[in-house]
Amino acid sequence: MLELHIWGPAFGLPSIDAQCIAIIAYLNLTLSKDQWTVVASSNPLLSPNRELPALRDDRTWATGFRGIVEYLRKKTDGQADLDSFLSPVEKAECIAFSAFIETHGQSLIDLSLYVSRKNFDSCTRSIYATLLPFPMQYYMPVRLRSQAKDRTAGLGVTTLDIDAVEPTPKAPEAGTPHTTAPPEQKSTSILSSTEVAATFKLMDLVADFLEPLKARLGDEKHFFGDYPSSLDCLAVGYLALCFYPELPQAWLQNEMKKSFPRICGYLNDLKPQLIGEFVDAKSILTYTHGGERVTSMLPWGVAEKGDLPWMSMFLVEKALDVMGLGRNNELRKQKIKEKEDAMDPMDLERRRKAQAAARRQRIKSVLTVAGGVAAFVGYCVWVLQTGSQHQAAGEDVGESARVVREYIIVDDDGEEEEEEEEEEDEEEEDEETRKAREAEELEIIERMEGENEKNAFGLAGAILGLNNPRPPPQEFSPGEEEEIAEDIQEEE
Repeated sequence: MLELHIWGPAFGLPSIDAQCIAIIAYLNLTLSKDQWTVVASSNPLLSPNRELPALRDDRTWATGFRGIVEYLRKKTDGQADLDSFLSPVEKAECIAFSAFIETHGQSLIDLSLYVSRKNFDSCTRSIYATLLPFPMQYYMPVRLRSQAKDRTAGLGVTTLDIDAVEPTPKAPEAGTPHTTAPPEQKSTSILSSTEVAATFKLMDLVADFLEPLKARLGDEKHFFGDYPSSLDCLAVGYLALCFYPELPQAWLQNEMKKSFPRICGYLNDLKPQLIGEFVDAKSILTYTHGGERVTSMLPWGVAEKGDLPWMSMFLVEKALDVMGLGRNNELRKQKIKEKEDAMDPMDLERRRKAQAAARRQRIKSVLTVAGGVAAFVGYCVWVLQTGSQHQAAGEDVGESARVVREYIIVDDDGEEEEEEEEEEDEEEEDEETRKAREAEELEIIERMEGENEKNAFGLAGAILGLNNPRPPPQEFSPGEEEEIAEDIQEEE
């Protein structure tokens, strides 16, 4: 079974994207309900070209209105070709008007739903918030609005964007107090002035888009007679998003009702046949998350969207784009190659050198960031390991301290007993020492008293050493005595 992945429903329509509505109308006219299913995935990362609508046939993908139509023609051998009854001239005219609708119709939708700040903030952004998971609901609407502003930058109606028309405040006159108007009054005055300034330009854009369609349609029911063609599907897709959304700034809807009632009638007559009546977005989104099956002329299917798969695919896609390896980069290279084929060789050479230098700088930046992240992760791991080792060492030290403390406590008890025994021993030793010292002193005194009886000097002689035994007299030989006597005589 074929799966048609689209942006989710909005404004009572099957999708918030014109190409998605157009291809739904085409498949509804060419295939039976049991051959295909509509999946409101709102995830452009599913398709190889990163865009919706995308038709999946097993492992084969076809994207965009033209790509899907061409794939169905080849797959069914022309049975799913709404333009088979057209003549060669009418087929060429169909191709030309299809390109015209895609260009001018998309510009009006961009201005109405995205560039207009009031419409975007009050309606478009909130719709995408219900279609997308967190946090893509904050990123994707801003990105789509930025792309819409780029596509309409050359139309001269940027005044619809309040951000682009910040007026310069006048300086207060001398002697007058400086006052600031409330934000609400300032915003309202700016909005009214910008709308008035852009009115004529917007009406011209609407007329440039709808006048050729009105002339080609004439009084016919379809663009090419009694049967719908691929041009009718494409026209319904773009006109529906121009006419049916109820917006605070409904300049596009009002101008269609006022100046082009024929186009409005054509749309109201063909819409029920191609895409059905009102589409309840809440029921569709509830069913896509496993709720009760929706009763509709379209074969709605289940799309299990999750935040983690969405974010994982988005982050991987962005990382590959930065490194120049993503699918978006390949598509960008194809467009660049087409432009380079028409460039001067010298300019092309300078362009390629600049691109190579920029690519090297991007790779260097990525490697630097990756190295910094790796170093930070390594530091965190090292801190965790060091902390665990210190914790284990602290536990060992604590255990050792506990054992030592217990040992000290036990040892203290033993030391107290030993100290008591030592004190008793010391007391016994002191008593014996004292007695021995007294005995030695008595003995010395008795010896000295005995010596005093032999020496007239008594104790003083003992102190001065007079009681010590005298050395024996020195004996000399006769020759020595003669020499000594001669020396004495000479001295005299």
